[in-house]
Amino acid sequence: MPEQRIYELMEELDMLLEEKVQDEENRELLEAYREFEGVTDEHLDAFEREQGIRLPADFRAFYKRKNGSGYGFHVLYPSLEEGRESEPFYLLSLEKNSKGAVHAGGEPHG
Repeated sequence: MPEQRIYELMEELDMLLEEKVQDEENRELLEAYREFEGVTDEHLDAFEREQGIRLPADFRAFYKRKNGSGYGFHVLYPSLEEGRESEPFYLLSLEKNSKGAVHAGGEPHG
């Protein structure tokens, strides 16, 4: 998916978030998300070398626009109480994904 398409989808996402966010707590999360900046090709290349991987083009495009998703996307997902089976997901920043970062369970990853 070309970068332009990712950027179009991210604009749509921003409009959906603006529409869905109604409470103050989630408004703060949305504002924090909006402040996230992207990373450079050089940062992405270094990350890929460190991890020994090649990110898909759409991930690279996303990270060039935003270095992670933050924690505000859950407002777009139906709750499990409504009988839905979806779970929210978050894209971590490159730094949090790096070797030596700590997983949620507290164990170093690497």
